[in-house]
Amino acid sequence: MSCPFMRELWLALGLIDAGHATCMKALKQGYSLTLLLGGTKEQLIPYSPAHDTIVCKSRKGFIYLARGAGKIPIVPCYCFGEQIAYGKQY
Repeated sequence: MSCPFMRELWLALGLIDAGHATCMKALKQGYSLTLLLGGTKEQLIPYSPAHDTIVCKSRKGFIYLARGAGKIPIVPCYCFGEQIAYGKQY
């Protein structure tokens, strides 16, 4: 199911496409970016109350983006318990 108007809503709220070229253009214009790493791969990791699992070995594009745009600081943030928010639907 698609919602055709959602793209326009997100753009009106100031969100941009997460593609490399779009992000690079925004950084060169002096904008700050908030990139949310992760996706389906992280959502499918079984939840364990003893520890959280971070998948970042294959998530390096944001580093190349920051390096390519000049002296862009990277501020890491982490949301504890994120996997609790996603119920397993199987």
